Amino acid sequence: EEACGHTMYTVECCIRGAQSSLDGESWSVRRRLHDLRTDLHDAVKAGLGDAYAAHFASAPFALHGGLPGTTARLSAWLG
Repeated sequence: EEACGHTMYTVECCIRGAQSSLDGESWSVRRRLHDLRTDLHDAVKAGLGDAYAAHFASAPFALHGGLPGTTARLSAWLG
């Protein structure tokens, strides 16, 4: 979806306890690729340090510029 000349990506989120049978909390947000990269990807990469490459080897983050395949890469990265 386009907004103000930028592609917006919708991320649907859900959080629940590991041992919980409850549905947990769900929400969705719309963000630009730049925001997903700086606010989410970069924080995860910094937090995992050297372990990042092993965790995400089969799911590289989306390339800069919103090139074709961006949605598929984001979906794979977010798992």
